[in-house]
Amino acid sequence: MLRSIPEKGKSPLQEGILVFFGGTVLERYCGLPIEDEGRLSNFTIREHFLTILFTVTRFRDLSINLTRKGLVDFQSDNKLLFMSYNQNEMRIMGRIIGKMDSRGIEEVYSDYSSHFYKMMSTPPKHTSHINVLMHGLGYFSNYISSSEKRFFLETLERYRDGKIPLSVPLYILRSYIVAFDSEYLARQTFFQPYSAELIEITDSGKGRSGK
Repeated sequence: MLRSIPEKGKSPLQEGILVFFGGTVLERYCGLPIEDEGRLSNFTIREHFLTILFTVTRFRDLSINLTRKGLVDFQSDNKLLFMSYNQNEMRIMGRIIGKMDSRGIEEVYSDYSSHFYKMMSTPPKHTSHINVLMHGLGYFSNYISSSEKRFFLETLERYRDGKIPLSVPLYILRSYIVAFDSEYLARQTFFQPYSAELIEITDSGKGRSGK
């Protein structure tokens, strides 16, 4: 098995450390991106692995120059992404941020991080992604035509059936973000959690679970 551990201050794919591990190492580095190398040929598994890899790296980089504003911005910019992973943990983290002025910043970061890693440890269900995509569509319901909306909903059904990857409906919504200049959604990492250069159209042909 293979684990990628980016150093603080480095991009996820820069200066990364590849560690071959057994149970002891797995236990020691609990919370960091973990995936079997062979399974990364599956599109859905690869999407999740890259998402968590880049998100964890951005979170770890906060500790280099930890500020209250940095934590607020991180929670805000990742709101839809967190919603797709675990809405309960997202709300808990939001409450931690909302009450952090009465606590030390290091204590807040430690409390927040425990819920962050717990949330990111389990891949989101495709139904959760669909709920967030529908939430995003709601921002444009008054601007797009009925035929555009119908096309998007048909695309969601194809994603639901496992016929296309998540990146396809994401790209449609991203086009609306650009066309209608939605500043709030433009900041949401959900729509591009990792570099577009890492998106590959090849797949192993396995199903959504990759089993």
